[in-house]
Amino acid sequence: MRAHRLLSDQIRQQRRDEEERQKAALVAEPQDSARGATTAEAEAHSKAPRELGRGSMFQRCAVLDEHVAANGAVMGRHREFLDEVHAMRRAQAEAAGQTYDPLLGARGGIGPADGPHSRSVQEQAAWMGPAMH
Repeated sequence: MRAHRLLSDQIRQQRRDEEERQKAALVAEPQDSARGATTAEAEAHSKAPRELGRGSMFQRCAVLDEHVAANGAVMGRHREFLDEVHAMRRAQAEAAGQTYDPLLGARGGIGPADGPHSRSVQEQAAWMGPAMH
């Protein structure tokens, strides 16, 4: 009976050690890629996060973190593009002697089209603060 208990304890300890090694590998993997990865490798890593819903809860959380980081990178690139568009439209409006408001468009036709949803879009975008201006 005592031998069985000792063997069971040994098996439990081996499992704990293996779980700790896996956790350390999951934690070290993003840190290693962040330190030594080039931007192309980092973008490739952010473009292809692992599949959701597989593995232990710790692995699932790590995959969710990857997806959050990838989505954040995509949203950042979108924001940069929109900022460039607004800068271009602002320059066009200044060249025409007008003022450009990202929510209302330029006075005189440079900017978003006036449509039935323009006011609704403006109201919904207002709560987002300066990111939409």
